[in-house]
Amino acid sequence: MSSDDPFAEPGDLEPTVVGGRRVAGGERQQAPEPPPQQRRQRAPEPSYDAPPAGGYPPAASGPIDTSTPLVRTGINPLVSVASPLLGLAVRIRNRAQHRDVAALRDRVVAEIKSFESRASAVGVSPQEIRAGRYALCATIDDLVLNTPWGSRSVWARQSMVTTFYQETWGGERFYEILNRLGQNPGRNLPLLELMYLCMTLGFEGQYRVMNRGTARHAEIRDGLYRMIRRHRGEFERDLSPRWRGAETGHRPLASYIPIWVLAVATAGLLALIYALFMFWLGRNSDDVYYALNELPPNGPVVLARVATPPPPPTPTPQQVEQVASLAEFLAPEIEEGLVEVEDTRDGTLVRLVSAAMFAPASDVLTDQYRPTVLRVAYALAERGSDLQILGHSDSDPIHTFQFPSNYELSLARAEAVREVIAPIVGDEVAITVEGLADTQPLVPNDTAAHKARNRRVEILVLD
Repeated sequence: MSSDDPFAEPGDLEPTVVGGRRVAGGERQQAPEPPPQQRRQRAPEPSYDAPPAGGYPPAASGPIDTSTPLVRTGINPLVSVASPLLGLAVRIRNRAQHRDVAALRDRVVAEIKSFESRASAVGVSPQEIRAGRYALCATIDDLVLNTPWGSRSVWARQSMVTTFYQETWGGERFYEILNRLGQNPGRNLPLLELMYLCMTLGFEGQYRVMNRGTARHAEIRDGLYRMIRRHRGEFERDLSPRWRGAETGHRPLASYIPIWVLAVATAGLLALIYALFMFWLGRNSDDVYYALNELPPNGPVVLARVATPPPPPTPTPQQVEQVASLAEFLAPEIEEGLVEVEDTRDGTLVRLVSAAMFAPASDVLTDQYRPTVLRVAYALAERGSDLQILGHSDSDPIHTFQFPSNYELSLARAEAVREVIAPIVGDEVAITVEGLADTQPLVPNDTAAHKARNRRVEILVLD
């Protein structure tokens, strides 16, 4: 086998010469048998530049396999017949694992043999078939052996290049064939286009493991593309041969209907809409007018004179003593501003006003304020009176899954205080809990300090 012939196979002593004249009956002339002493000499270099004397062999007269409909499409028959293998290469490249590599190998072998039959049927020369087959074998080997499942399979021992060419260096020879074909690109365009597709679909060969191999591979592929474009010519940029519309001039609506007719029709339509709207508005306004007349008062409005309410009753000595007693017991908390005690018409009121009582949007008493609530509970336990615990909030709205509104938040905080006080005052003391949200502010909710004062819990000692 000649090492200079990129298409030679092991065991071949003579290359196939493209361009030999045909004899009658469509058969090629057989090359003369060389003398025995010259059989091991270097085989003559095949000619890639000279066009075939008899042209390409005609397509086979028999039917083409219908399972490959792409054979008859495109301007490159070699790429068309290789489309099943190219598609298989794409699927191999994107597959992370494969269950039956041996079956896949058998399928690829069958597809390569089918490629040879289809290429021969459409008139591709034997030499081009051999070169194309080598490029496809090297491409599929390169893709499979660089997958996690391919490098540890039977493919590593029985690759396509080994099976068809008894070689193990397909990655290097691919570029040797490419360089040889690139010396006459006009003659070898079909093969160059096929090899360009192989490189685009993932073939890298020897450059896969070299420093800056990816960049070098990209340079070779780009140069190959420019070479093909120069010899193939500019491609047709129109997506369709009849993509343009009919060359007819625009005819405005006025050319069909006079403008004054359109104006009269528009005015009539607007007048009809206005009349219908006024009719609808008048009918519905009557109902509203009658409903307003039925609202009280029906006669003239007279302001009733309300007598001045009497002054609040004077606190009894018992109430005064109770307030003083609670204030004396809670004097440290009152001095720190944590608690307020005052007398009201309904009873003695103990107000828990510290902003540190609860965390924002929480109903859990802080550890810092819990001792204060316990002190208040022990002070109330000595009285034995029933209690009403009122929770208050500021005006800032809250919308959470736990507290849909300020009402739920204020009620939950009042419940938290009750849970601390109830075990200390005992079961004989009745305790009611109510959430008032922001309905009873002490001061306007116009500043942060005022809002903090309005966030409170009040304990009313019922007399």
